[in-house]
Amino acid sequence: MISIGSAPGFSTHDATLARSLSNGAVPVGASVTVSVRFRHTEPDVLRGFYYSDQIPSALIVDPVGVKVDGVSVDCTLEVGGSDDVYSGATSYRWILEAPGFVQDNRINSNSVVEIVYQVTSAEVDTFSLDEFFWVGQFESSGDAAFGYSEAAEGQIITFGDSIPGTLLYGR
Repeated sequence: MISIGSAPGFSTHDATLARSLSNGAVPVGASVTVSVRFRHTEPDVLRGFYYSDQIPSALIVDPVGVKVDGVSVDCTLEVGGSDDVYSGATSYRWILEAPGFVQDNRINSNSVVEIVYQVTSAEVDTFSLDEFFWVGQFESSGDAAFGYSEAAEGQIITFGDSIPGTLLYGR
């Protein structure tokens, strides 16, 4: 996979969050793989973790998988309505562990969470993936931790007409 840019996240705690795209321009109907990588380096276990992304409502989203330290984990994908947070976007939230710690998806110190999904468009258009964020709770203290991106860090995906024998390579 060739990474087409990365949008970094900012955090109030010792953690890093980045979202990268497999390609910035593809033919209509082709998929772009979006990979999110979260690294938790606080000494305490993080629980109640979720990742949220604001995806343009015209895009079709296909979840691929979630892993913690390379091991696949179950999670809940919560999908909001169009325009519920940002105009023209639908909220997608990957919930690794609901409040009350029902699941056992602890994120230990130095753990890496990987969330992968694909987006597709049925029409020629250019889209911007903008805001994304994560939220969690420290197991021992109950304190919340969070991180976010800014709109200025948006990543552009172009779905265009394909040219026979040539892959469209964006703007």
